[in-house]
Amino acid sequence: MIDHHRLLAITVALSLLGVLALFLYSTTIEPVSLGIDEVEAGHVGTVVRTNGTIHYTRVLSDGSLSIGLRDEDTGADIKVYVLSDAFASWEGGDLTPGTEIEVCGEVEIYQGDLEISVTSSEDMRVLSEAQSLTLELWQVLGSVDVLENMNLTTNGTVYDIAVIRSGGELVGTAFDLSARHENQTYSVKCIAFGVDLSSTLEERDLVSVTGTLSYYENGGCWQIVVDHAAPL
Repeated sequence: MIDHHRLLAITVALSLLGVLALFLYSTTIEPVSLGIDEVEAGHVGTVVRTNGTIHYTRVLSDGSLSIGLRDEDTGADIKVYVLSDAFASWEGGDLTPGTEIEVCGEVEIYQGDLEISVTSSEDMRVLSEAQSLTLELWQVLGSVDVLENMNLTTNGTVYDIAVIRSGGELVGTAFDLSARHENQTYSVKCIAFGVDLSSTLEERDLVSVTGTLSYYENGGCWQIVVDHAAPL
């Protein structure tokens, strides 16, 4: 008759062998290659590989990353969630909107939406870099963490134009840039130093703006330091 200690040792050993077997099996699972438009609820729990163009990149409070990925041919979208450890060790290049990437991860449902969960930086690679940083305003404001200090072009409607002077000397021109996307309004402060744009821009003009995105500490907001602004 097997005593309790020996029975416990056998049980633990069998459990460890089972866990090891599952681990070895999981490492041999080949991901299923799918287009974004092919990923559906039936794939929840399946490891898939897909690719698309980044539409936004948002750094979350815990250091993880949320990426909006789109198939430009079909218009299909899917969210990609990159764990904080995976993002912290990422050295594969800029993840700015317009960059085409390939991701590999498990399909999950989060808050009712399908998403792909990436647990390792090795499961993500850049296929082609963004050709230009010409973005919609919602993309800019949805990706501020990866676009900070980058020169970009966006457009929107001008509001609250103000020429700033100090001691009679021209400082520049400030204005708000606003645009709507999917029933939401997005706005950003803009400042063009050393120029008076009051004769170039008018209230409610639709304009193209090129400049550097930065965080304005004194104002507690994001702003674009404008190099060029012109009506469309």
